[in-house]
Amino acid sequence: MTLLGSVNEVTWERDGSQSIGYMRPHEVEVSRAARDAVSLSARVIRVQPAGVSVRVELELDSGSMLIADIDERRFDELDLRDGDAVYVSTKRLHFFEAAP
Repeated sequence: MTLLGSVNEVTWERDGSQSIGYMRPHEVEVSRAARDAVSLSARVIRVQPAGVSVRVELELDSGSMLIADIDERRFDELDLRDGDAVYVSTKRLHFFEAAP
């Protein structure tokens, strides 16, 4: 199977088994405070302006890497810098059981 476009893959324990979650960079929400119980803490690794959007590379506490594409206005509101502590959540996350 081929996925079109960029996708983040995150592996973690869920309901006693290992699961793999997939989310597209534009579906990753970045904030300075946890929004809900499923927000994950992360650290900003690198910020790359890309026109009207900004690509933010993040490292979760688990060591997994994520990419978030956020609009320029939200980036300015957050005032993100390399090394900043943030929280991530997603608008949509697709889970699949990991192969045994």
